[in-house]
Amino acid sequence: MNRLETLIANYMKNCKSIKKLDKKTLKAYRIDLAQFQTFMLAYPNFEDKAAINRISPDSIRRSLLIHRYIRM
Repeated sequence: MNRLETLIANYMKNCKSIKKLDKKTLKAYRIDLAQFQTFMLAYPNFEDKAAINRISPDSIRRSLLIHRYIRM
C-alpha cells in the first residue's frame, strides 16, 4: 500500500468509526477518493506542496468530468 492509499484508508476508517457517516455517504466518498487517487497517479510527489500548487484547477475539473462521463 502506498502513502496515498494509506491516507485514504485511514480517512475512510475515521469517517466510518468516529464520524459515523451514513453508508451512502461513505460510498460517495469512496468513489470520489478513488477518482482523486487515479488523478494523483500523474503526480507521484504529491507531498511536495510546490508540485501540488502547480496543478491547475482546470486540470482537476477536466479529470473529474472525464471520470463522471466514463461512469455514466
